[in-house]
Amino acid sequence: MTTDLTIAARRELKGVNAVTSLLGSSAEWDTWIWRWRPYVSIEGTGSAGIVLSIRGGWTSPNQHNTAQFPRLQVEVYADVDRDPSLNPLSRTAEEKALAICQVVDAVFHIPQGGVLMWGNGDANDLRIVGSLRLTEPDVVEVPEGDGMVRATVSYGVNLG
Repeated sequence: MTTDLTIAARRELKGVNAVTSLLGSSAEWDTWIWRWRPYVSIEGTGSAGIVLSIRGGWTSPNQHNTAQFPRLQVEVYADVDRDPSLNPLSRTAEEKALAICQVVDAVFHIPQGGVLMWGNGDANDLRIVGSLRLTEPDVVEVPEGDGMVRATVSYGVNLG
C-alpha cells in the first residue's frame, strides 16, 4: 500500500518534538497537525496548528520513470496569546507562526538531497528522494480571526 504524502508528512512532523511542542492539542487530537483542513477551531485558544495538503505539482512529470513531483503545502494557523477572558494580549501570532515555519523547514527543506523515509519507521513509510522549499512563509491575517494568522509555505517533493 502506498502512503499518501500528507499522511507521511504528518507522521514525520509528529515525531519531531521541536514541532509538536509549539502546537495545540485537544481530547480529539493529540497534536494539531491535520490533512486538508483544520479539524478544531483554533481562534480563541492561544495555540497553533498545521494543515498539510497537496497542491498540484512543482515540475513537469518525468517521461522515463514513475517519479512524482507533488507540491506539499504547509499552512500554519496561529492564534494570539490570550488572557483568561480570551482577550488578545499582544500581536504575537505572526512570531508564533514564523517560529513554527522555521522548525517545519528544518524537517522538510533538504537541500543536500538523498533518500529519506518519511513516516513512523514502519512498512508504511514513504520514500522521499528530495524536498526543497519553494516559497518563503506568506503570513496573512485570517479574516474575522480576532488576531489569528495563517502562514503558508510550499515544498517541492520528489517521490521515487
